[in-house]
Amino acid sequence: MMYLEKISAFAPLPIRVMAGIAFIIHGLPKFENLQGTQGFFASVGIPAELALLIGLLEVIGGILSILGIVTRITSILLHRFFSL
Repeated sequence: MMYLEKISAFAPLPIRVMAGIAFIIHGLPKFENLQGTQGFFASVGIPAELALLIGLLEVIGGILSILGIVTRITSILLHRFFSL
């Protein structure tokens, strides 16, 4: 019984790692063509100035999620920007 309690503490780890990797993979291309990303954002009604901020948030937030650092703050910020 004690073994299950110890191992259950690691249950969120795979989800956190997969989500972090997904955010990093999704954020990196924004820097390859920042002007294109800004144009796309403007075309869908999101302020173009947010392209760099959102790209940084995805990459840095993904890294922080993988490491398990400030995960609550990171997840709130990621949720806030992706529910625009």
